[in-house]
Order: sequence, then structure tokens, then C-alpha cells
Amino acid sequence: MPQFIEDESRLVGPFTFTQIFILVIGGALAFIFYKVLRSFIGIPIALIIGFLTGLLTFGRLNEMPLYKMIIPMIKHFILPKSYQWSQPRGVRPVERDNRPKMDFKSLQPKKDLGQIDDLTKILDKGNE
Repeated sequence: MPQFIEDESRLVGPFTFTQIFILVIGGALAFIFYKVLRSFIGIPIALIIGFLTGLLTFGRLNEMPLYKMIIPMIKHFILPKSYQWSQPRGVRPVERDNRPKMDFKSLQPKKDLGQIDDLTKILDKGNE
């Protein structure tokens, strides 16, 4: 029986191919910003990119890597949240029954309010 089929295979040491790819791209972006902006702006931007790259590569949320959550997060925030129901194709609506409806009120026994008043008086006398 195969085990660990959901684990990604390790390419170099403890790193998967995706992690190495993210580290290379993030490191290249940080290096480019550092070399192009060589001032006080370039160093903080390169550090921020390096931090985000490390967080994206090694960060986990609920035992799931953050890089696997990026696309679902983006879809959640960008796509509309309203869902509209539409009737499936090939399904016919239910036909209405045109038979006369039965009046159930006529089947219920009529209540004599005099008996209820007498019962109320009897119960009230028991509490005194």
C-alpha cells in the first residue's frame, strides 16, 4: 500500500522543487532591487522581499504550506461572493395540482367557550 502520496518529493536536502523555485525567484528579485536602487530604499525593499520569500517558502498554516494557499486566497478575495441559483437544464418544473383543496377548518370540532370558562373558574378556586 503506498504511503505518503501527498508529500512532495525532496529535490535537494529538505527542499522540494517548488521551494527551490520560490527561493530562486525571491532571491533574484531581492538582488535586482538591491543592485538597481543601491540607496536607502533598495536595502529595505530587498529585505522585505527576502522576508516574504522565506515566509512563503517555509511558512505553514494548518499544516499546509503557504505557497499552496496563495491561489485560493487570491480567488477568494477577487471573485464575487454572490451565488445565484439557476434551474438545471433538462429538469421540468413540477406541474401544479388543479384539484379543489379541502377545507380542514370545517372538520375541526367547534369549541364551546362556556365550558372553558367553567374549567378556568374551577382551576382558579383550587389555588386559593
